[in-house]
Amino acid sequence: MKKKVPPLKTDREAEAFLAQDLSNLDFSQFKPARFEFEKKDEQINMRSNRPSWRRSRERPRLARKKTRANLGHPADTTGKGH
Repeated sequence: MKKKVPPLKTDREAEAFLAQDLSNLDFSQFKPARFEFEKKDEQINMRSNRPSWRRSRERPRLARKKTRANLGHPADTTGKGH
């Protein structure tokens, strides 16, 4: 029977798990993950009040909504939008 990875809450638990024989480990339970290793040149730390933050999040959503509406505009006969 294949072995599942138990929930590991500490580094010590993880180290103990990895120290044992893992030849029967069920790898089908794992999912691919993406990591970005490129060195970063800049860092942004920002504090905002909730109403301002919500407005800033709303603007791009409204712009996407308008773009979708324009793509289906009746005057558009090319199908490419405006």
